[in-house]
Amino acid sequence: MQQCEDALDHHVEYFVRGLFKLSPKIQTALPRRIAAVTSWVYNCGLGNYRVSTFKRRIDAGDWDGAADQCMLWNKAAGRVLPGLTRRRAAEAALMR
Repeated sequence: MQQCEDALDHHVEYFVRGLFKLSPKIQTALPRRIAAVTSWVYNCGLGNYRVSTFKRRIDAGDWDGAADQCMLWNKAAGRVLPGLTRRRAAEAALMR
């Protein structure tokens, strides 16, 4: 169990560091917003984040716009997935 927790900590730290590098201003955001964006980045990847409108909204401090953009990332292979829709709604709620 400890090995699994250590691995998860390592992965989360990797994504948080990447997020802070790509969007340095987010470090001053509310913790719930950082957590929501970290969850998104962990799930969707730093590469997708780097080129997304979602990132541009966050960098502009437009949290409502970022929450709206977050909701668009609920598909896999072009199909809307209910589980991803629920996850994105939870992340978006933390951003508002």
